[in-house]
Amino acid sequence: MIHQAYCLLVGNSPLTSTLCTDIEQLSIAFTSVSCTHCESLSKFTKILQKSRPSLVIIDAATEGFDSFLESTDLNKLGQVVITSENPNDALKAYELGAIDFLPLPYTPQRLEKAVLRGLNARVGEYGVVFPEKLLIRSGRRIEVLNTPDIIYIEAYGTYSKFHLEGGKVLVVNGLIKQIEQVLPTSDFIRLHRSYIVNKAKITSFDYQKIYIGDKHIEVGTTYAGKFKSYFEGNG
Repeated sequence: MIHQAYCLLVGNSPLTSTLCTDIEQLSIAFTSVSCTHCESLSKFTKILQKSRPSLVIIDAATEGFDSFLESTDLNKLGQVVITSENPNDALKAYELGAIDFLPLPYTPQRLEKAVLRGLNARVGEYGVVFPEKLLIRSGRRIEVLNTPDIIYIEAYGTYSKFHLEGGKVLVVNGLIKQIEQVLPTSDFIRLHRSYIVNKAKITSFDYQKIYIGDKHIEVGTTYAGKFKSYFEGNG
């Protein structure tokens, strides 16, 4: 399954003329991004009335940009990236609540980073994480998992076992330390060299063990301090 995303770009400078094409040609694992280019903010506003893009990129050099900002709450546009040839516009972008600032001219690597940030995604060799979605390799297949359905992950040699709601167990390509890199840290915690646990599934704990219903998992010595700090901070 391919994650589909839609980007709406606003800009009329020479440096943004090829931006739409470059976005669509990005090689982001398991992701397809379509892009519409608007040369004016008026056209951009009309399109917004009919569609809701995953990502909005606005060139600060676009005519009417400053007045547009005065009358528009960027947060209501969704995920916004500001792009500009002027590095001084970076501070303005972040003050306005933009998710990222893309300097012009851009490199393919920096463009990919901005798009991923705008899609609220992270990518790694063993998977791509979108909000509440994990796209990950299991054998030759790409599995799409709802992250709330993951109970815990167990090391399994050069593979990892995903224990899911409903009793399903999925064997996934990659060492557990590699899987850890693509999981959202807000939802998962490593508490043993062989286990990563969904924080929301923990039903009780005593700092030496955690319990998920009748299942218990020991907290490794290396991870005990981090584990204790997390629960004391959220207690």
